[in-house]
Parts: sequence; C-alpha cells; structure tokens
Amino acid sequence: MGSRPRDPRLRIMGAARKLFPERGYMATSTSLIAERAKVSNGTLFNIFPTKKEIGVAVYREVLAVRDDAIRSALAISPDDVERTIGAVVTAIAQFVVTNPTDAVLLQDLEAVRRAERWCDTSLQTALQGHIDILDGWARPRMVTGRVRLMPASIFAAFLLRPVGMELPDPSLGAKAPDSLDAVTLETLVSATWAAVAPPVAVSTPSPQPRRAATRRSRQEAQSEMF
Repeated sequence: MGSRPRDPRLRIMGAARKLFPERGYMATSTSLIAERAKVSNGTLFNIFPTKKEIGVAVYREVLAVRDDAIRSALAISPDDVERTIGAVVTAIAQFVVTNPTDAVLLQDLEAVRRAERWCDTSLQTALQGHIDILDGWARPRMVTGRVRLMPASIFAAFLLRPVGMELPDPSLGAKAPDSLDAVTLETLVSATWAAVAPPVAVSTPSPQPRRAATRRSRQEAQSEMF
C-alpha cells in the first residue's frame, strides 16, 4: 500500500476525490472529508474555508487529468485530421472507462457548479482550458478547410461527447461503466467525425451548356421542317 501523503491539503483533496463520487458532492460533509483525510476540522477549514473551495480544487485537478489526455491524443498524428479526431474521442472515452470515479465526479460537480452558479475565476479558466486546447489545434485546420468551420465551444462539445456516456448516479450506489466495446467506440468516432468533417462540395452543372443544347435542338427541328 502507498503511504498517506504528509501534506494535509493533499490528504483532504484525496479524501474528497474519493468521497464525492461515492456519495455525491451534496451528501458529503466537510466533517466526513476531515475524518477520511485524518485531519481535524480546524485544519480542514484552515486550508479550505468552505466545502465549495474543496469542490473547486478537486474539479480543477480532475479537469487537468482529462486535458492531459486530450493533449497526448492531439500529438499522435497531427497531420492526419480524421485520425487525430478519432484519437481524441478514443482518449476521452478511455478516460471515462479507466477513471470511472473521476468521470462520475466531473458529471456531479458540473451539475453542482451550474445549480450553485460557481464563478470561481480559476475554475472558469480550467473549464475553458480544453476548449482552448482543441481550438488551438482545430482553428488553423478550419481556415484551410480540413475541418468544418464552427465556434470553438461547439467543436469541443462534439469531441467531449463520450464524457456524458450514460454515467450513473453515484449516490444511488450505481457503478460507472468499466469497459467500452469496439462497436460503441467506432460509432462514437464515426459520429464525431461526421459532425466536424468539412462539408462535401456538391458540384452543379452549368446551365449555359443546357441552353446552348436547347438552341441547337430548336435549329435542327426548324431545318427538318423546311
């Protein structure tokens, strides 16, 4: 077994990161976090004056893990746009599967953030991080027509779709998915690429040749009459 961190802040963060997915943020008290972290309530409030500050810190930490996965996927094959999109979707889906408690935690804390209108600047910066990462890769490719032109937030939403994969409510004792079959993954990748791929140009025949052909047929008909 690994040794318990000596830094009380790390112990509090570690305890909260386990308790929030297990019980849900709203049902987890600061006293329970302190008990699990083996620190006093006074020490906890010295470091995190409110439970919200613990939630924000944990949220940022998990977002950083997911964003690292996105960066790694973008670097796999930067010149092959379709393959890179597939790598990002796969990385996010694998994040959900290999870090199920973190995926549930993100979903829970996002719902709380919206309900309680968390406006912490550092959290807003962290939430914008994945959009900036993806937009930094996609924008030059949108300009050159290799990716469909769209707002950065919409592009990010398409690629982050696997984060919302039928995740259960942890407070009900349900478990997050522990596997992802190849067919489901292929469907996710195909659907995402279809949404962000550049539109296929549809060529329409010029009307001028048709008019010319019509004039010739009329002339031929007149010559046959005479």
